[in-house]
Amino acid sequence: MPNVERLEKIKSLAMKGEYETALACLDGLLADEPRNTDVLRLKGNVIELAAYQENYQPGGGPTPKIQEAEKCYQEILKLDSGNVLAMIDLGDHYRNLGNVDLAGSMYDKAIERLAAGHYCLDFVDEAESAYDGKIDIARTRGKDELTLRELEQAQFALISKHLKPTANRS
Repeated sequence: MPNVERLEKIKSLAMKGEYETALACLDGLLADEPRNTDVLRLKGNVIELAAYQENYQPGGGPTPKIQEAEKCYQEILKLDSGNVLAMIDLGDHYRNLGNVDLAGSMYDKAIERLAAGHYCLDFVDEAESAYDGKIDIARTRGKDELTLRELEQAQFALISKHLKPTANRS
């Protein structure tokens, strides 16, 4: 399994705009460990970052790069159907494509897993990300302030519940 330090270095390359180098490193890691969900996730994230830096416009329909990123997230869910981070990434992916129904479905699945006490790395970050996606969709759809407050309260309640020592990392 690639160590966290190596993945952080690859992430740093991508953040500096060195997408091809980062992707080559990730492909090398995947050649050795094709089922590594951390590497697949980072690859999907780097591909999307590169696409957006190349002036891809959200809602503009899928390009080959955008489709490749989606395949990374889908592969993670084939390997680990309960992977909350992949659900959130897919939610963000679909929201950026303008498919708010699919996005909302992915956020709902992530929230369901979180409510059952399952998360990947950081419960609070994952809960905030999933609910932020849902709240953004609600705003886009012109939902009233009461609906937005209810979503924010649900987010707060889920996080507060987790702060009691009952959740399990999965």
